[in-house]
Amino acid sequence: MEQLEEQPRTVKLTLDLFYADQTASFNDTINEQTIANLHLQNPVWEEKAEERKLQALPVAEQQRIYKQELVNALKNKDYPTAIKNFQRFENLNIDLPVSFQYHYAKALLAVGEKQKAKERFEKYLAAAGTSGRYSQKAQTQLHNLSH
Repeated sequence: MEQLEEQPRTVKLTLDLFYADQTASFNDTINEQTIANLHLQNPVWEEKAEERKLQALPVAEQQRIYKQELVNALKNKDYPTAIKNFQRFENLNIDLPVSFQYHYAKALLAVGEKQKAKERFEKYLAAAGTSGRYSQKAQTQLHNLSH
């Protein structure tokens, strides 16, 4: 059960036993309390539960939390956490600054996601044009990724 993506609330158990020329079948349901007593653990379950709690917050509060985590991650060069927060921001469906795409691309590049980084640099340039703050750097990165 610990391999499941979500923590189970109930489990339907079907057990077929074959021995000699006979078979026996047992069907049972394991309830939530029994599952809790098993003390199962999976870090993904905890992460998903935390994410659901965050998504229940008002958008402004989510933005504050995500921004703080993103800034800290970028300062500490923790690019997987930064990428997670870039994705969170995109899921909010809010207006984001043009520079968002550039910084997202840099984080993707840092973890070796070259194709995704290239796409983000291109999005940045499409929005910022040639006069954007990071346009020259984005063009250089695209050039380097193409060769």
